[in-house]
Amino acid sequence: MKKIIKNIALLTSIFTTTGCSIYSAINAPEPVNYKELYLGESRINVLSMLGQPIIISQNKNNSTSDYFEFIDGYDNLYKFRALPYLAGDVFTCGLAEIVFFPLEKFKLEGSRNIAVVNYDADSKVNEINVTRKNNGEVLYSIKAMQPTQIKLK
Repeated sequence: MKKIIKNIALLTSIFTTTGCSIYSAINAPEPVNYKELYLGESRINVLSMLGQPIIISQNKNNSTSDYFEFIDGYDNLYKFRALPYLAGDVFTCGLAEIVFFPLEKFKLEGSRNIAVVNYDADSKVNEINVTRKNNGEVLYSIKAMQPTQIKLK
């Protein structure tokens, strides 16, 4: 009887400590379609796509800038990576989590990005800059031409 209780306790501890990579894969963030933002778009549409900004700044000429941080994840088909995690957990009695969870947490979670969006006095987008948070790599950048930049013939 003691052996059965020990085995049940061992199996219970194995199954309660596994599945972190499966949970992370299933609940991973979806991609953010920041490339669908365009010049002249309203601030409300930007907020609906990127969420609440972390910092809002008001400039001298009644223009506004929003600073966003977000995780750009993968599409829903990529969530099927949870199936190999499940198989690995079953066949190794949870030991595969030693490899799968760090892989999921540090490599497959998605990229952390920063977006800075500037608006004119009418709350219309006139500049968008999206970069990776860790290395500053520019992912998307678009800026309205200023009147002084236009050359007349």
